[in-house]
Amino acid sequence: MKRDAVSDLWVDTPDALDLVRAKAGGIDWMEIALRNFIEKGYAIIPDAVSDGAIDRYREDLERVVRNRGGLKASFVHGIHPLEELDATKPLTKILDTFVLVPSALKLVFAEKIRRFLTSIFSDHLLAFQGLHFEVGSTQAIHQDTSYVVVDRPFNLAASWVALEDVQEGSGELVYYPGSHRFPLYLYGGRRLPWPFGRQRLNWKPARDGNEIHNRHLAMLREQAQARGIERETFMPRKGDALIWHAYLAHGGGPITAKSLTRRSLVSHYCPLHNTPRYFASIPSANRLKVPVGNGDAISSMYYPPRSGLAANLAADAAF
Repeated sequence: MKRDAVSDLWVDTPDALDLVRAKAGGIDWMEIALRNFIEKGYAIIPDAVSDGAIDRYREDLERVVRNRGGLKASFVHGIHPLEELDATKPLTKILDTFVLVPSALKLVFAEKIRRFLTSIFSDHLLAFQGLHFEVGSTQAIHQDTSYVVVDRPFNLAASWVALEDVQEGSGELVYYPGSHRFPLYLYGGRRLPWPFGRQRLNWKPARDGNEIHNRHLAMLREQAQARGIERETFMPRKGDALIWHAYLAHGGGPITAKSLTRRSLVSHYCPLHNTPRYFASIPSANRLKVPVGNGDAISSMYYPPRSGLAANLAADAAF
């Protein structure tokens, strides 16, 4: 499969580096970040989010949790009301907090993050599949295209915002630089002609089974070893952000200091003209791209609009 079948973004074209200066518009940090994204598959943006915005979000989140405000969380593959899970247990993810905690939007669409992503996408942003972590995920190194699916698989990026200074041993974010250029790993099957026939980048456990998925994870390690790529670790300060390419191999390191938290907020994005695949499996009334200002939008597969999308956005007029 050719890569132009999975991406129409300029950063995935052969001449991408030649376009960086014009795309950066004379902004030094943007030029550095774009070059790193193209060459390494990720960009680090220091001080992407203010301490004040983070503090407000964390306070608001704690209040919603304390009041049993309806948040949902995932553990492994299951989705549950948050109060049924322990958020401090690895692999627990609080889902789409931007729906019921609208102050999250100032993190999801922080100015530097938004400017960088709109440059990559050449379009406004759709933010979806948000994940709040209290501790390190410990998730195996993987590629997002296996689980986060849009109608153009590489028209996807993610941001990881540190909600506190990250300390060694807390299960830090790890990744293989340059792994976004690894060969495409395809899942087979007879179903789902969308978007490119029988071969797909996404994994569906019930359809594909675990063996092919485990092989994919092993392939990432093998490719890195064959290319002499060492795993890197992200050690950010509060407010720093890392933005990665849809195909960057990344995961959560081991937690060796059990008392440490690793609070972070992950957001996935695609260009506004693209659509997450889950739109096909949720009620039609929920298939919305809800405007949040500046031409951008959010979507959630976990909460219907009446759970507070429009009302909370209107109430948070400061955004």
